[in-house]
Amino acid sequence: MDIVSSDDAYTVTIELPGLKKDDIDISVHERVLTVSGEFKPHTAPAPSPGLEDTEDEEDPFIDVDDNCEKKKDGIILKERRAGKFKRSIDLPSWVDAEKGIKASVVDGVLTIDFTKGPESKAKKVNIM
Repeated sequence: MDIVSSDDAYTVTIELPGLKKDDIDISVHERVLTVSGEFKPHTAPAPSPGLEDTEDEEDPFIDVDDNCEKKKDGIILKERRAGKFKRSIDLPSWVDAEKGIKASVVDGVLTIDFTKGPESKAKKVNIM
């Protein structure tokens, strides 16, 4: 999660690869923004015709030794994330949850913008 401040807004960016907008829940309750969802487990693709796994043959591309065991469904290594996630941040008092928050997701990147109100901008104070 990244949070960036500009002159007119704050922008929160969260990478959520593979998720669509219907997979993501964004809520605001008592000045806390919560983003949650779930990465569904991926299943291994079916082998190409003619490359089906056979019990009698060893796979010439996989070096299986005593410390490495071929996994279920032919999966040797799985690094895709799966499971639920939830991230919360406190919102400044000047954020109007009804009007001041806009969200979009493009190519697995969620962007949430908060428009700054006049009370959130720095003011010059003259010394008397």
